[in-house]
This record gives sequence, C-alpha cells and structure tokens, in this order.
Amino acid sequence: MKETYYFSHDYNATQDPKMMALLSTCGLQGIGMYWIIIEILHQQPESKILYKSYEDYIEFYGRIDGENEHLLNNIKQMLINTELVVKDGDYIYSSRVLNNKKERERLSELRSLAGKKSAELRAKATSVEQVSTSVQEGKERKGKEIKGKDNKESSRFAPPSLSELEDYIKLNKYNVDAEQWINFYQSKGWLVGKSKMKDWQAAVRTWAKRNKPEVLTLRQEAINLVKQCEEEYGMETGAEIAHFRFSAKHGKDETLKLRGIFKI
Repeated sequence: MKETYYFSHDYNATQDPKMMALLSTCGLQGIGMYWIIIEILHQQPESKILYKSYEDYIEFYGRIDGENEHLLNNIKQMLINTELVVKDGDYIYSSRVLNNKKERERLSELRSLAGKKSAELRAKATSVEQVSTSVQEGKERKGKEIKGKDNKESSRFAPPSLSELEDYIKLNKYNVDAEQWINFYQSKGWLVGKSKMKDWQAAVRTWAKRNKPEVLTLRQEAINLVKQCEEEYGMETGAEIAHFRFSAKHGKDETLKLRGIFKI
C-alpha cells in the first residue's frame, strides 16, 4: 500500500495576494484547480511535472467544453503569472511543495534522532536494572546459604567498607553520601534506634528514601528538558526535540500551556 502524507493548508491562504489575484480573475474554480495541482506535485518524486501534463490535468479536472475553455486557459496562465506555480523550461513546479517536503524530511529526521535516543536510554536502563537484580539475587542466595550452614554466624553483623558502600550506592543510583553515612552509624555504635544494625543495605535504602528529591513541577521539567536537548542537539533543533518528547510524555494540552519554554 502506498504511503500517505499530508501537507499543511494555511488557515489564511485565501488572504495571500497571489491567491486573491487568482480568485478575482478565475473565481473559486481557479482556487480549486490550484489545490489539485499542488496535490499532484506532492505525489511526484521530484516534485515537478511536464508542462504538457500540467495542461492535461487542468483540462481533465476542468471538464473542458465550449463554455469554459476560455476560463481554463486563464487559470493555466494566472497560476504561472502569480507564481503560485513556476514554469521552468518544459516543467512546472511549486515553491510551496518544495518547502513542504523539506520540512517533512527535517521533522522526520528529528523524530528519528529522538526515537534512537529514547531507545538507547531504555536499553541502558534495562541493562542496569538486570545487573542490579542479579547482584541482589546473588547476595540473597549467599545469605541463605550462610544461614543454612551456621545460624549463629549469620546473626553477626559486619559493617561495610567505604568502597563496598560506594559500590552499592552507585549501583542503585542512591542520593547518599557514603562517608557521611558511615560516620553517622559509627558514632552511634552501628545502632538503628536502640537495636543493633542487622542489614546495612536496608539502612542505606531507608537513608536514600529520606534524601529523595521532590517531584519536579512540569514547568521545571520542561526547562530542564530544553536545556538538555540544546546541549545534545544544538540551539537550533534542541527546543523542538524537547517539545516533541514532552508532548509525547504529558500530552498536547500540558505542552501547550508551556509553549513559551519550547520557543514556539
């Protein structure tokens, strides 16, 4: 099945001086014939047709007969005179069509870049999660094995080293200062409340929850996203990519409220 594309139709197209000249000379039939030619040009791989084909299309869609032959001849000439279409040698093309196709290609490339970036981030997140799960399962199995061999030995608590703690924090991406955490519990004799610490990983997780930053407002999220995309893709296209990602995540209505941040 042939792929279908859409081209923009300006809401104030009839107020364009060229369109007004066509309307005043050829009426609504001239306007309709213009949009037919534009649609046909969009379908061409090189966005142009032979002048002979241009004449044939107008005669075919205008249903030429003795009464309107003069009108159709006027339409052919007025479209060229107003530069709504351009005659270049044996061919006819439209600047509007060329610009539409360039814009479509540009947006397609931006969406492709954004899609690839999102896929890379998802793949990276999945990889980290799998590693974290594997490590955690390994530790749980090891803990069960130790407990099975010697219940007394498993009840003994061994504080983590600084490097061991840093590795655990980094692996789980916790917002915890390792030295501060160790200094705090050393000063308390490794007590949690009034009880001896039994699971230092659980204590780290509790500490991390207390330090978890509040959820960003949508406005701050949008500002941060624009800044990130401009750093990655440049000032020219960064805001547009940020607009595309934010809209995909939060919807058109929320994005529209913050259109000033996305420079649209």
